[in-house]
Amino acid sequence: MVATSVTSRQTGPNSGMSFLLRTRGVIRRFGGVVAVDDVSIDVRCGEIAGLIGPNGAGKTTLFNLITGLDQPDHGTIEFDRRDITTTPAHRLVDLGIARTFQNIRLLDELSVADNVKVACHRSICYTTIHALLRLPRFFREERRIAARCREFLDLFDLGPVCDDTAGSLAYGQRRKLEIARALATGARLLLLDEPAAGMNPQETRDLMDMIRRINSEFKISILLIEHDMKLVMCICDHLFVMDHGKLIAGGTPDDVRQNPKVIEAYLGRRSTSNCP
Repeated sequence: MVATSVTSRQTGPNSGMSFLLRTRGVIRRFGGVVAVDDVSIDVRCGEIAGLIGPNGAGKTTLFNLITGLDQPDHGTIEFDRRDITTTPAHRLVDLGIARTFQNIRLLDELSVADNVKVACHRSICYTTIHALLRLPRFFREERRIAARCREFLDLFDLGPVCDDTAGSLAYGQRRKLEIARALATGARLLLLDEPAAGMNPQETRDLMDMIRRINSEFKISILLIEHDMKLVMCICDHLFVMDHGKLIAGGTPDDVRQNPKVIEAYLGRRSTSNCP
């Protein structure tokens, strides 16, 4: 099988050093169906990259492979030059990879604040003994985590509802809370699976601004799956296009917009202009 490798803006023999995420020849089969077929992508440090394609193209399956929820049948996945092909999901969080899901996954019975606090476990600096005996370190750390949690909630305009249960939030707020929780893990690579799904135009514009702000303020790389072409064309530095499990194109938004294969497989008459 001939490897399909679509990479972004390499500028020299050592340009790979600036890539945070790399997949090489990744294949995932489910019975007779090849959901991901020999896919190789590179995501640079600090960039916003988009993964687009029609439904059933294999995008979420690739996300699951990158985030340790599934493992490829063939190929390798590297994060910060470390092979993470078989690393389980909870270990990848420790390394700095976090994600959201197409179907929102929150702890609905917990408060908004507690949903974010649970993501701060990596930075906790007290032991079970400190907690059981209510030693000073326990209270100091709890105050620090509460303050950190509040920063993330304020960033997403969720401060006023911090004590509400997550299950009581409006849809757009639930989307924001899931992203806030992912950021609270201390992620260096954030994967967003259809973050604008179900949002109205104003909510989508607000989300677009928020993704730009996250990328700028937190200096993290973002890889997102999205069907809203205005969103991906306006905020992404680089796009990868999948169809039937294969990577059919990659490049800047302008490159992808004009690619005949992409137009035939996916874009068609979709509106891809007029960035807000």
